Amino acid sequence: MFVLPDTTIGPDADTLIHASRKSSKPFELATQGSLDGWRDGLKDPCRASSYLTFGIGLAFAGPLLHLVGQDEGAIFYLAGDSSTGKTLTELAGQSVIERATRDSLLTHDTSNRSIEEHCAAHNDLMLVIEEIARMPGSEAERRKKVRELAHKIVGGGGSRRSAKARQDVDLADLRWRVLSLWSGENSLDPEFLGGARQRGELVRLIEIPVPKRAKNGIFDRGSSVKLSPTELVLQAEAAIKDNFGHPIRAFIERLAAKPESHTQQATALMEKFLQKVGAGDDPWTRRFAGKFAVVYAGARLAAEFGAAPWPKNHPLKCVVRLYQRAREVVVTPEEALQDLLHKLATSSTDRFAEFKKGEQPARLKKAAWGVRSKARNGTQFFAVESSRLDRLVRPAHHAARVRKLLIAGGYTVPGKEGRHVRQIKVQGFGSAERPYFICVRMDRLPGHEL
Repeated sequence: MFVLPDTTIGPDADTLIHASRKSSKPFELATQGSLDGWRDGLKDPCRASSYLTFGIGLAFAGPLLHLVGQDEGAIFYLAGDSSTGKTLTELAGQSVIERATRDSLLTHDTSNRSIEEHCAAHNDLMLVIEEIARMPGSEAERRKKVRELAHKIVGGGGSRRSAKARQDVDLADLRWRVLSLWSGENSLDPEFLGGARQRGELVRLIEIPVPKRAKNGIFDRGSSVKLSPTELVLQAEAAIKDNFGHPIRAFIERLAAKPESHTQQATALMEKFLQKVGAGDDPWTRRFAGKFAVVYAGARLAAEFGAAPWPKNHPLKCVVRLYQRAREVVVTPEEALQDLLHKLATSSTDRFAEFKKGEQPARLKKAAWGVRSKARNGTQFFAVESSRLDRLVRPAHHAARVRKLLIAGGYTVPGKEGRHVRQIKVQGFGSAERPYFICVRMDRLPGHEL
C-alpha cells in the first residue's frame, strides 16, 4: 500500500488518504503528458549520463526503502562547477514524481518547518533540495545548518512540539523516510565545513563529484550517443517540461501488485551490487555501499516494470561508477589498498599474461596491467607495471601511501638486494626495454589466501 499526497495505490485505495490532504497547505503531486513521452525524451540523455540515470533511479528507490529494511534514508550531494548539469539531474529525478521546473525546486533558503513538511509529503519518495549555497546566515551558521539538516532529514523526524501545538494539524509532529538529492559548487571538505566529518555523517550525506565542464559535466558517457551535450540537454529539458509524474505511479502500481516477490528481487539486486563493488564484511562499508545498492535496485526494477528510459543492463554500470566516485572522496589509504587488492584478485586473465623467463610474449594489449610469473621459491605473483599500479589506486593521491602499505604489509615479492620494484624484460609496456614492475603475491590477495 502506497499513500501519496494526491492518490492512494493498493488494495485500500478507497479508504486511506494522505494526511496532507486534510491540511490547509496540501501538496499536489500532479501529472502531465505521458510515460511514453517521458521515456522517449530521456532515452538518449540517460544513455549518455551516469548522473541522469542515478538521479532518476534515486526517485524509483524511495518506495523500496521500507521494503528492503532501509529505514534510514540518505542524502546524495552533487558537487561541481556551475553549468555542469547538476540541476538538470535534479529536475530529471523530480520529474519521476511531480512537476519539475527550476522554479518548482525546493531550495536551501526555505525554513526548517517547510523542509519538514516537504519531507513528510515525500515520505517513501525522493526530495530534491537545490543549491546549498542559498542557505542564509554566516559561514559558520551555514556549516552548522548543513550538518543539522542532514541529520534531521536522514533521521526521519522534525522538531517535537507541545501537545497543545500538535492540536493544530499544520503544527503536528512529522515523520518520514526519504532519499534526498542536493547540489552545490563546494566540496564537503574540512575547508568548507570547518572540520573533518565523522563516519556517521559521511554515510548520511554522501558527496558525488561532478566532472568539469571541459569533460562534459554529467554527460560522462557521451561517446555512447551521437548527440552533442547541448542537444542532449535540450532533449531532456523538453521531455521533463512536458511529461512528469507518470513514472512513479506506474512503478508503484507494479510494486504494490506483488510486494513480497518484488521485495525479494530488490534484496537480491542489492546483494549483487554489494558483491560487484567488493563491499566485503566491514559494517560501515556495506552501509555506505547499501545506499547506492538500493538506487541500483530501484533503477533495475523500473526497467523491468517498463517505467524507466533505459534497458535492464544499463543502470548497474552507471550506479557503480558514481559509487566509486563517491567512495574516493572518503576513502582512507588503508581502504585504497584493499580496493587495489580486490581489483587484482578479480582481474580477468587478459590483464596478466603468463610470463616465463626466456620467453617474449607478443606485444600485450592495452588492457593488460602486467604479467603473471613465479619467483624462484615458487611464490606466484602479479607483476604490475609501476605506472599502471598508480593509475589503479583510487583516489590517485593515495598511490604513494598505498605502495608503502604494500611493502610494509608483506604483499610484495622483493627484487634484487631487497628492492621493491623489479625490472623485467617484456614487451608491451612503454618504450623501455626493461620496464619497472611491482610484484604482488597472489597468495595475499582476497580469496587466494593459503
